[in-house]
Amino acid sequence: MLTFFLGPSGVGKSTVMKKLINNHGWRKIPVYTTRPARANDDKVSITPDDFLRRADLGHFFRYSKMFGEFYGNDKASILDAMSYSSSQHWCLDMKDSELKYYPYPNILKIIILPETFEQLSIQVRADNRSDFSRDLREELRSYQEMCVTDAKSDQHIVINTHGDVEETVAQSLNAAKFFFENKDERSKC
Repeated sequence: MLTFFLGPSGVGKSTVMKKLINNHGWRKIPVYTTRPARANDDKVSITPDDFLRRADLGHFFRYSKMFGEFYGNDKASILDAMSYSSSQHWCLDMKDSELKYYPYPNILKIIILPETFEQLSIQVRADNRSDFSRDLREELRSYQEMCVTDAKSDQHIVINTHGDVEETVAQSLNAAKFFFENKDERSKC
């Protein structure tokens, strides 16, 4: 059972996933990168040579180069998570531009949005974050548009109201419960 968490930088995706992992037994799809490790980073930093060796051996479901560094998602974990027989909840922080590579009906997509742009700006400043791929307001607008134009039964929108992580986790758990209880219907498609 695989859940992608989407949303603008700083909205709380990693915080929600950590709560699901630590308090509810979920597992995170390992993400390998050649980027140097950061404090509290959940990515696995490896050398460029090791990364390319693993890529040649087919260890990544998908990999790409962003901001001069390689990033790859562990293939075995993703295949296990997408298996209809999997009983383990897996999660992964996903960028909207990567979704096209995962067109599978048994993947839940949870989009986390802030209540307001101001809430997101305050959080980003508090985190001292500056590593954005594009303007924060434009990034938020992109996810808001995705909610309207791509509304599907496999997509759930969660509003991180006033940064209430516990409420966001509860909404995410409810969305996963509903989605995966109905997975047999999607497997017939």
